Amino acid sequence: MIGNSFGRDAANVLLEANPGLEGRIAYAETLDVALLQASVTPDTVVVLAVQGGTVDGVLGQVDVLQSLDPAEVYVFGTKNFGWNLNAFARVPMDERPTARTEVLDGTVELNDALAPVVPNYVDVIRLLGGDGVTVPVFDGAGNPLSPDRVHLTKYGAQLIAERLVDSESPLADLG
Repeated sequence: MIGNSFGRDAANVLLEANPGLEGRIAYAETLDVALLQASVTPDTVVVLAVQGGTVDGVLGQVDVLQSLDPAEVYVFGTKNFGWNLNAFARVPMDERPTARTEVLDGTVELNDALAPVVPNYVDVIRLLGGDGVTVPVFDGAGNPLSPDRVHLTKYGAQLIAERLVDSESPLADLG
């Protein structure tokens, strides 16, 4: 797993999807080629978590990772819950399951640019919201999906894991 706190979010999603991965995920905050050369084997699955950047930058990182000859490289896409979640704290519990927010334009643009060109791209925004421009703020029980607009709560990780499994993504079936 590669990628600062967004990598930890992706790891939490994978652990929710497949608890058998507990203790089997190695984590690197940055793409440290020397470290990865020493640890990536032909059986290793590498997951790069992105939050921002450019298409060329992400493709460059994927090229570096693929040059290490792992079993597979996945890119766990960006996520975003809008400008401000404060107003949603006042939403009554019975209305929370239908509350949605707009993903920031720049995030939508990057996600839409990455999805068709990055191999094994996990489109987190579409897993969450379907339409690619809005996402739910709460799960079906009214629990918040993000504490701060860009990271996931346990409930957010659980919801994305469920949808990853439902999408039959090979990433949900590592093990």
